[in-house]
Amino acid sequence: MMSWPKLEALLDKSFPYIGFEELKSIPMKVMQLMQDVPFRFLKKLSETPELYEQCPLEVKRQIWLINEQLFREKLLPLMHQYVEDPYLLQDLNELLVETLLLPSKRREGNAVLQEIAELVGKSFQLYTMAVDYIKELYQHSGNPAFCTLRADLLMWLHDANLAIVYDQDCVHSFAWCVDACMREDTVDTRRVREIQSYFASLAPGKMLSDVAMVFANPFATHCLVRNVLRHLVNVVQKKQIPKDDENIKYITLLITLSYKAHMMLRDEHYVMPHIKKPVMASFYPILASQILDDLSRQGTDQPTDTEEEVDANLTTLFNKNSVCQKIMCGYIAKRVNERDTTTVDKYLKFISAQAPHVATADHSFIQSLVTQVLCVKDAKMSTVVIEDFLLKYKHLPFVQKQLLRYLQESQARMSQRDLQTFTQRLFTFTDGQAFVNDNSKLNEDILMMSKSILEKAGPRLNEKVLPLLLDFINSLQQLQHTQQQQQHQNPQMKHKVSTESSPSMQEEHIDIGEAPTSTTPGNTDSPNEDVNILDDSPPREPLQSSEQQSQTSIVEDEPMVEE
Repeated sequence: MMSWPKLEALLDKSFPYIGFEELKSIPMKVMQLMQDVPFRFLKKLSETPELYEQCPLEVKRQIWLINEQLFREKLLPLMHQYVEDPYLLQDLNELLVETLLLPSKRREGNAVLQEIAELVGKSFQLYTMAVDYIKELYQHSGNPAFCTLRADLLMWLHDANLAIVYDQDCVHSFAWCVDACMREDTVDTRRVREIQSYFASLAPGKMLSDVAMVFANPFATHCLVRNVLRHLVNVVQKKQIPKDDENIKYITLLITLSYKAHMMLRDEHYVMPHIKKPVMASFYPILASQILDDLSRQGTDQPTDTEEEVDANLTTLFNKNSVCQKIMCGYIAKRVNERDTTTVDKYLKFISAQAPHVATADHSFIQSLVTQVLCVKDAKMSTVVIEDFLLKYKHLPFVQKQLLRYLQESQARMSQRDLQTFTQRLFTFTDGQAFVNDNSKLNEDILMMSKSILEKAGPRLNEKVLPLLLDFINSLQQLQHTQQQQQHQNPQMKHKVSTESSPSMQEEHIDIGEAPTSTTPGNTDSPNEDVNILDDSPPREPLQSSEQQSQTSIVEDEPMVEE
């Protein structure tokens, strides 16, 4: 291979002919062989779209280092494609069912993730730019699928043994440990101590928001919820008190941290949250009492004397604290799986009366209920969950989608009478419950599923019910046509980050930790400066260390639970 001085000399001589099709390959090949293409050539390529597009990836990576906007333009459609992947979203919305694939196998099968990682290559600076962009998109959208992308990109590099990149990411140890917890679906004392040790070595600063994103990945959050429920059952069986269990306390802190990730980035206020005192003092005793009742009548489906009413304190806890809400929803889904119609009916009635807007906005809860009903195939449970609860909210697009999913998978087992009755209820809307959906992707999914039901179950529907389904399909098609016209008139709508079809992480109204400061985030995009084409010194800024960030602290001696 030629020495660098000879390659530069050859590039000097051949670059003026790069505009000639017959000679273009010579300077392109020379630059592909150079680890550091002189800045004047990179700048010229970045300013000439036709030449830029034809550059090898090795050269584009160097161009992106001096022109971040071009890198972002390449990343944006891929990142949208990743977070809108229907298969990923389906997995992210499951509270109880961890994907059958190991995390590494799931990443291995994600072509979009691999393409993003390929763009980054072995450059830590490009990796940092990609991570910063992911954080910015998450900050603006609140879509936790970006947290999944943040963790997946890091762990893909880990899987590929690119230590030159991932070893420089301060959250690698956290991501690796959480990945192991998800792989084993276990957060035991050993893992808790590992995570504690990583926090002890984490420098105060902005990196806390990156750590929070690792735990805000819905795969990680749901793993934590499943494990805190297991620890609660274990504590109840041993006749111990939840607030005295260090594993429960610390896992609850991590769930609390996950719900602070978006707020940290949005408000630029990087402080480790506390567990709100009512979570440990009120919520866990209420849930432990319910677990004890459920264990005491295991094998029967009759309520005990203490199960007649829901504790009055649960209303405020469920409505105001997202940690309590998520754990309670996880327990309800767990009782569906265990065919406990008594407890499920009790708490779904409580939700309908006290907090329907909170629970129905949690896509993971709605989807998990349907998943577990389809899994247990129990007629009584189907009545409690589907007919007595979810059908009340059929006008909500995501609930409608899950009800269609239930009908798709159950219609073959239904008698004709049950099919007629259910379909009639599903597609009959009162004036106060008109079906409204402004999300084009979700509308497309609902339309496709409705047509599938028409094809498979249509012949079994009578002249009274079939028109209801046809009218619903027609209304969806009209809505789809209107949305397509709007997108045609305003093409930018296609590139807006959507949060409708993604797992919801509510935080604005929920009291989970310290109150955020009222701070307006600064603009992270800086305008490109005019650079002399003959200047060989590219403006590559050093990465800012976490010690340079302010407003943040992890105090080792601070209590986890707020006094």
